[in-house]
Amino acid sequence: MSFELLAIIVLLNTAAIIVLWRKAVNRPEKPKKKFLNRLWYSEPITPKHQLPPPLKKDEYGVLEGFARSSPRAGCLFLSAVLWNDCR
Repeated sequence: MSFELLAIIVLLNTAAIIVLWRKAVNRPEKPKKKFLNRLWYSEPITPKHQLPPPLKKDEYGVLEGFARSSPRAGCLFLSAVLWNDCR
């Protein structure tokens, strides 16, 4: 077999696989018009719970407190989250 024939077979095979993948993909249902109208033209949803009070200036969040308790612990946590070595 020549190179040209093999290249044509590979291209046809690739095209067939792409067509089959597009047909086999599970697409979600299209939203119904009634749902879309309610979504776009209704009043916004208000939460039923009370919002937490804002942090004071002398307080800090979870990550800041964890990092301040031990610099090594904060470094280990960040290296796990960011997938890099913080040295």
